[in-house]
Amino acid sequence: MRQNKFIKFEEISLSDLYVGESNVRAENVTEELDVLTEHIHVNGLLESIVVFAIDDLKEGHPMFESRKGNAGKFEILAGQRRFAAFKKLNEQYPDERFDKIPCHVRTPPEDELDAKAISIGENLTQLPMTLADSIDACDALFKKYGNEKDVSKKYGISVYLVRKYVKFARLPKLLQGNLTNIHKTPKTALNIALDANDALDYDSNDPDSVQKVYDLAKRLGEKRKKSTEDYKKMKMAAEENPKLPIEEIEKKANKVRNPKAYKITLDPKISDDLEQLAENMGHTPEEEGAAIIEDHLDKQQSSNN
Repeated sequence: MRQNKFIKFEEISLSDLYVGESNVRAENVTEELDVLTEHIHVNGLLESIVVFAIDDLKEGHPMFESRKGNAGKFEILAGQRRFAAFKKLNEQYPDERFDKIPCHVRTPPEDELDAKAISIGENLTQLPMTLADSIDACDALFKKYGNEKDVSKKYGISVYLVRKYVKFARLPKLLQGNLTNIHKTPKTALNIALDANDALDYDSNDPDSVQKVYDLAKRLGEKRKKSTEDYKKMKMAAEENPKLPIEEIEKKANKVRNPKAYKITLDPKISDDLEQLAENMGHTPEEEGAAIIEDHLDKQQSSNN
């Protein structure tokens, strides 16, 4: 009979925890960390992290020598991103008791390979939600509350994601069902589909009109693979000439002035925030920065007028 290796459940100070070398997640640690942080802040931690106490390693254990310098601490086997989110929350909200995180404390692994097996096992068995499921869920919440900010505040989902997913849920089914034909990266394909939808005047009940939106999305996807500048020019030409056929829009795009590049310097905190937001939205930092500037300029010009 296999023995239960979990010893106890307790809240442990962040300062008493560390991520060991056996943790297999070396990449994507900070990917969409803002989304996870926001969700935990609103809903609490839904799944505890898994740790073991260094003091439970006895002399002669295969991991004792490499860990004895961390006496009194706990090594994280599973939950590195949740740990990172709690550290961020503790910095942002120092008075909201994020200085401790719920932990399942287990017996130490048998050796380094056992530690890696525990770490990889948790990561491989956590099947992420599909993009379609995320869109359906956000759309259902929006229909209930009628406001992106209310959904975000109540459920800890980014306002940006709610707005984008709700908007996508109202796209023609032809675009929704053919994202992979637009771009190989789902988030990027979603952004392209939204850009095509926003650029053209079309009748959702007219198959030919819907087909034109899809054709534009595919053409934008091709431009995106080659050049961000060509993509922007094609998008701008479509916005200015929504009634023209796609071939004529492309001719117009060839006559659009090339976008102008600017070199800007950001402090590290703003740079990190921009990169995180861009990752969440499926953009490059440069694209997200340009979108923020364009949006702000539109609002500024409207208020001045």
